[in-house]
Amino acid sequence: MAVTPDSLQEITGEANIPHAMFSVMDKKPSISILNNEGLIMGNTAMKEIDNTGKKVNTAEIISFQSKLVDAPSIKRKSYERYYNDGGTLTERTAALNKAAELRTQLLQCRNEEPTNQQLSGFIDYLRKQDKRILDMIFHLANLSDKKEMQFDELTISEQKQFINAVNQVKALNALLPTHIVMPI
Repeated sequence: MAVTPDSLQEITGEANIPHAMFSVMDKKPSISILNNEGLIMGNTAMKEIDNTGKKVNTAEIISFQSKLVDAPSIKRKSYERYYNDGGTLTERTAALNKAAELRTQLLQCRNEEPTNQQLSGFIDYLRKQDKRILDMIFHLANLSDKKEMQFDELTISEQKQFINAVNQVKALNALLPTHIVMPI
């Protein structure tokens, strides 16, 4: 294959390529393409097809990786520090508890028996899937010694404590920061 400025532009996506070096490594021809910012493409940086059949321009990947290496010089988007623009955790929990009380009153007005079957099912699910989370909720409810009991086996006061703890977790969920990045 003859390498022309047009074919280099097609391979790299770069319009102005001042330097291209050709070499033979392990009996295979190799090309390294340089622009004003440095190496943008080496012997593996060709348009390849990934496992889904789409074309991948590895030159772009290499360019991106080189930019990551120079990350301190790249201006990063800054996010404001965390702030809560709503109610406190206590206020939010109290509002969720009030909503649960109103739901009970509404069901009683409709002559329906208010039950917590969904909550009982949730507890059974957590017992099978993630016992640590269930233990955390029981601990938050100050019911650590009763964590093996079914919800219906708890007294009314203990059920209220457990529901309050679940509502605290729900309120906390609404306050969690949204722009979290995983260090790599």
